[in-house]
Formats: sequence, C-alpha cells, structure tokens
Amino acid sequence: MLLRKLYVLVLLCSLSLSTPAFCSLEKARVPSRANIVEAVRRHDNKTLYHLLIRANHTITMADLHAYALSYNDAPLAEACDTVTAYTHNRLGISHTALVGLVLFFKTEGASEAGGKTTSFSSSSDIPWDVDYSAKTRNWYVIAKDQIANGHNKVLYRALRYNTHGLHLIACAVQDTSMPREGKYFARFGATRGVMRVYDVIHPHSRETHVFCKLYNQGSLGKTLKKANLSLTLYEKEVMCEQILEGLEAIHKTKTIHRDLKSLNLLVHIDVDADSRRITVAITDFGHGIPASRVRGERAQWNGNFYSPEAILFKDLSGEDYYKTDLFAAGCNLYQIFYGHDCPWADRQLVHNDSMSAKKRYSKLLHNLEAATNARRGVLEAKYALHTLTPREEFEYLVLTSVHPDPNKRQTAHDLRVWLEEIMKR
Repeated sequence: MLLRKLYVLVLLCSLSLSTPAFCSLEKARVPSRANIVEAVRRHDNKTLYHLLIRANHTITMADLHAYALSYNDAPLAEACDTVTAYTHNRLGISHTALVGLVLFFKTEGASEAGGKTTSFSSSSDIPWDVDYSAKTRNWYVIAKDQIANGHNKVLYRALRYNTHGLHLIACAVQDTSMPREGKYFARFGATRGVMRVYDVIHPHSRETHVFCKLYNQGSLGKTLKKANLSLTLYEKEVMCEQILEGLEAIHKTKTIHRDLKSLNLLVHIDVDADSRRITVAITDFGHGIPASRVRGERAQWNGNFYSPEAILFKDLSGEDYYKTDLFAAGCNLYQIFYGHDCPWADRQLVHNDSMSAKKRYSKLLHNLEAATNARRGVLEAKYALHTLTPREEFEYLVLTSVHPDPNKRQTAHDLRVWLEEIMKR
C-alpha cells in the first residue's frame, strides 16, 4: 500500500502546475490528467465518466487503475478491470473512453434510465448511441462502424455490457415501417439456427434497434466463396442441420420466411487449438408472414431460390408456402454440399415478364430435373437396397430437399431428424 501511494504521489508531482480550476472541468474539451485525478480523489463519478470519455490518450489504463486503488474508488477500479478483461476493441473507442462508459453504466446510468428501457442519443457528452434494456439489464453502445446493409436496415458493430462484462455484438438499425421483423426476432430469441437476438429496443417512432450476435464470417454466400475455406463432411452436416432446425422453429410458429437466400444465412466460426465450430443462423424476417394470411403472394424474394411452383405464386396458399420455403433452404443445403451455386437457378427466367408464368414454370422445372433427377435416381435405388454410404445418404437428403415435386420434399422437421440419424453413423 505504501509503494502504491508513493507511485501516485510521483504521478501527481508530474502534473502541470497550471491546471485549470476544477469548477471548469465539464467545460474542458480535452481534460488534463489533473482534472481526472481530482475527480477520482473526490469520488465524483458523474464528472469522471464525462472526462474519461473525452480523455483519449491523456492517461494510461495502468495509471487510472492505480489512482482508483489509491483513492479507494471501487466503481472506477471495477470499470478498469472490466475493460482490461475485454480484448476486442474494434469500435474505435479508446480504453479510457470504455472505462468512462462502464463507469456511467455502473453508477449514474441506472438512475438516469429510471428503471425503464431508455435510449441516449449521441451528444457531446457521449458521442455514441447508448441503449438500456430494463428487461435484460443490458447496456448497449452502437458504434457507427457499418458491417452491412439490407432491406430498410443497416448493421453496425456494437458493445453489450452486463454483469458478465463487455461483449462485441452487432446492432441492426431498421425502419419501424417493418415492426413485425422485430417481433419475430423477439419471439425466437435463442433458438438454434435463428440469429441470436439479445434485445429489441425502439428508441423512437422512426427506428428499431435489434441487438444480436456478431457472426464473424458474414453471410453463407460470402463464406462459401472464400478460397481458403475447406469444409469437412461433418461440418457440412452440422451447417445443414442448423439451417433445418432454424426453419423448423420458424414453421412451428406458423410463419413463412419467404427470403431464404444465402445472404440471409449468417455464419460464425470459432477456432481454438484443436477444433473448429461452425454456427449458421437464419436472419432477416422483413418478408415474413403468418401462414394463415398468405395467399397469392410472392413465395421468395430472390429468383435464384425459387422452386418451380413459386413462379405460379398466384395459385399458392397456406401450406404451399412451407414447401417453397423448404426448397429455398434446400438450395442453401445444395450449395454447402456441392460447393457451388445451384445449376438450375435462373433469376432472369423467373422474373421474365415477357414469357407467361406457365412457360417459365415449365422451363425452370425442366432445368431442375435435368440437374438433379439422374443422380437422385441412382441414390434412390441404393437407398431402397440399404446400400448407401453416410455421405451418399446425406447427398440424397440434400437432393430430396430440392425435389421438383413439392409433395416429396418432406418438412424441415423430417429432414432434420433424418440428417441427425445420418450423423450418428
């Protein structure tokens, strides 16, 4: 303790003697070390978090922690420990600013939120959008570090703070003209195979913040195109199983997704010394709709994931849409298994209004049969004789999911159960 006090005394002696008066601290644009030390000494955490957010490189983490211990400022010491334990600073926020934010969350933030879900818009005091969820007691910081953008939404990197520390996540900032998407995400929560959502917050009438897991590989389509990615058969099975499990959960709530393109499947890969774990999750419910209300509407929003009967969507209703969803998911399974795009996919054909819908249907059906029937026939014959290898049976399952006859595709539940039986062999 004596050595620590001597160290702090030396630091204090090194400060400039021309320090401005403490009463002007909050007006200082870039606070000095003396400003910060005085706030620590007085245990004035409200002033301190303002100073630290603007401090930039004025003070090191080691010095700040030493001052906290010397002046017995427990909240500041805990905030320093939290930030020190956080290893992913990819938001352009300095460590001292993070300490200031955590200090705000631990002290003044709770009272300012008033126990309610609250949003603090970026200002000169806190230059980031900050949200608090009273339901989960999570704090969120949204950095304007854009990852991607989609239909009426932009995806940013963000931070989540709770009693377990700081975590790098993502935030989809979307137009509230699509309120049902936020409701879908809130409904599925931690469902395997569906994007992991922590909170859905409405800061004002024109915007919704969906805080979710950050999937480090981006979309499935982007991931599969990486030249250095070589998937094992088991990894392909795990990825397909998760897609089927996610779709099964969606359909169990009697919801039709209608936009199951590879860009709407997110991939996360965790790597340690001797293993690699891949997570795949369905996202983007912007076109989701209850099965009881869908009739004569588009079955998918991307023409490359159309089943033949999806072209004749004006004749579809209710249960038919489960099968068009399944086919679209099957296109993703096909890409995972074979490592290339579906050879029958033809967006221009699907949306060619100069050709009648029946002609487009016949053409797409012909292309699909030409690409899959021969191989499916071989596997089907071996399946009947019980001579399929596990790899061949997995391939047979994939080709079943994109069967030209919608009544032979099975359901997401049936395919998942079948795949899990294959994986046990």
